[in-house]
Amino acid sequence: MEPGTIVTYDENSEMIVHQYQFNNNNAKRSALIKENKQNQKLLEEETAIFEKVKKDAESLPVFYLDEPVLPKPEPGMTIYYDGMGLPTKIVDAKGNLVDTESKAAASWTPPKNGVYIYGKDDNKLTITGSYVQGEGWVSWYDGMGEKGADGKVLKEKHCATKMKYDRPAYNTKIKVRNLKNDIVDYVYKADVGGLPNAVLDIMPDKMEDDFDSPVDRKKKTGRFQGRTYYEK
Repeated sequence: MEPGTIVTYDENSEMIVHQYQFNNNNAKRSALIKENKQNQKLLEEETAIFEKVKKDAESLPVFYLDEPVLPKPEPGMTIYYDGMGLPTKIVDAKGNLVDTESKAAASWTPPKNGVYIYGKDDNKLTITGSYVQGEGWVSWYDGMGEKGADGKVLKEKHCATKMKYDRPAYNTKIKVRNLKNDIVDYVYKADVGGLPNAVLDIMPDKMEDDFDSPVDRKKKTGRFQGRTYYEK
């Protein structure tokens, strides 16, 4: 699918495709963003936590996760696709989250501490006694104005974490570093999704305006390599 696509299924389980309206003029903001966000203190803090988690993870088990499988379409089902064109969130006709085995995903058991590797680009989620850290793609999906997994309306500051392995409390503050330009900023957990090849999904305006990472179909952009973490 094209990045940002939203697919819904009608009463006959026929697919209806809605395309995200991309911005193709991204020439507005780069210098100001870098001045505001390339904060040396934030960079040093992020680097210190990264090194601590890396050291703590040396004694942890490593798990390689299987690729997700889409459930069978049902009337009223909606599938959201991320900035790489991959299915990242599925809800049923009642708005309930659906996992890749087509079971309701309201309940969740935290995974044990370890290093979880997944996706075609080997994204990494490291869970220690103190931190949850992601390394890999930060992508986006068009969730603005919809209700997230916690029943709250999604805003520009919100993000989605990996449903099966990373579900912090609503509004958990997550630090994100764009490794391409060293911009560091915060997002707040308000949703979950499959995230088949990403460690975090953020909103498209947040990606463009605060991380200086264009969302543009013509240039095939809508993701950046990043690191994320929050304290348990």
